[in-house]
Amino acid sequence: MNYWLDLMKLTVVDPKSGAERMLSIEMSRQAIWTLLAVVVALSVIGAWIMNGLLPSTGQPDVMSLQFMSSPLMFALVMWGLLVMTVFCTHYVGRMFGGVGHFADSLKLVTWLQAILLVAQVAQLVLAIVSPPIAALAGLVIGLYSI
Repeated sequence: MNYWLDLMKLTVVDPKSGAERMLSIEMSRQAIWTLLAVVVALSVIGAWIMNGLLPSTGQPDVMSLQFMSSPLMFALVMWGLLVMTVFCTHYVGRMFGGVGHFADSLKLVTWLQAILLVAQVAQLVLAIVSPPIAALAGLVIGLYSI
């Protein structure tokens, strides 16, 4: 467990080194797809719990959008966006002279989503203590992830 936490810290502090170390870990493509599905499922569960904990601002939020009306639909949209991200990172990287493999793009997108899942769990814990601070933390996490 310490290995993964250290790798997460490295990825946040030095993304290039974190990505290089993550790419050096051998995994089958099937295992990576499975991990992506697990991360999506856990993220959707976390988002639904968070939506119930944070006070409503009166503004439309992600969960109030029509296509996000059910956890399954939310998971399908999230899955689709992540799959598009994998394809885009792979093929745009190729356009700019990259030589990485598709599985590498899949692994890195899954890894970054896993890091965001850990941040989401931390935000969820913070929401129990102080919803306004958790909302601010969500904004900071979102901006940093971009």
